[in-house]
Amino acid sequence: MARTVSPRTADWEQTIQRVLSRVLRALAVVAPWLAGRLALALFCTPISTAAANRSAELRAAEVFASAERFMVQSGGRSLAAYSWGTGPAVLLVHGWAGRATQFRALVGPLTEAGFRAVAIDLPAHGRSPGRMTNGFEFAQAVEALAERTGGAHAVIAHSLGALSTSIALAHGLSVRRAVYLAPFVSLDFGYRAFARELCLSARGTDALRRAVERRFGDDIWARAAADVLIAEVDVPALIVHDADDPEVPLEEGTRLAESWSAAELMITSGLGHRRVLRDPDVLSGIVKFIGP
Repeated sequence: MARTVSPRTADWEQTIQRVLSRVLRALAVVAPWLAGRLALALFCTPISTAAANRSAELRAAEVFASAERFMVQSGGRSLAAYSWGTGPAVLLVHGWAGRATQFRALVGPLTEAGFRAVAIDLPAHGRSPGRMTNGFEFAQAVEALAERTGGAHAVIAHSLGALSTSIALAHGLSVRRAVYLAPFVSLDFGYRAFARELCLSARGTDALRRAVERRFGDDIWARAAADVLIAEVDVPALIVHDADDPEVPLEEGTRLAESWSAAELMITSGLGHRRVLRDPDVLSGIVKFIGP
């Protein structure tokens, strides 16, 4: 079933998350393995953030009303995708608990510069089906989107979308330019941040780590680390990270830029984690970077 989330639904999901947080802390004491399984299920279930204000939703609706809509087959799911303009394709990849509409401010600048902007609602997000997903399914969807569009000139990815794009690049996704906005660099950072958000005890955090390894393998931490994955990737990249990002600290973007020999780092201020997606100076820098 597609994820069409109302403000009331979002509030209800967050209330459930708080209750489960208390349950997990108690369960980690008496049954760590069960706490780990439950925490992993939550870790793989996107919880909607607060709904955008009405004016922003209306602006997004106007932009997306002009899109060519199509479906992308990935992992047995039919994912919702959107396209504007003609020319070399630029893939737009959102992050965890995000959706394609977050890139509405980029559509105009890209199409005016002669590109075809192509966005997707990743599994269990936006209008795409599913309740649970993970970064590897994100990466598979990015590869499927590139194939469906006949190849891509560039990819622009936000937050966890950046890590998933790195996985896709390591698997052979071919682009001439990559732009990462507020990049989420590694699963190791992600699971620790999730544990802090749920206020898990040290025992509960360790149970989650073991559950992740049982599900994805002991080598998951290297297979899901962008700074490791891009070591063999020879693609020029622009990494944009805000000094005041409260969700993914600037140190993550800096670490990735230092590991990526063909990357340049743009540090902004006062934009946080999401306003980098619509800041005029950032948008201008992106279009200039990916080329005429």
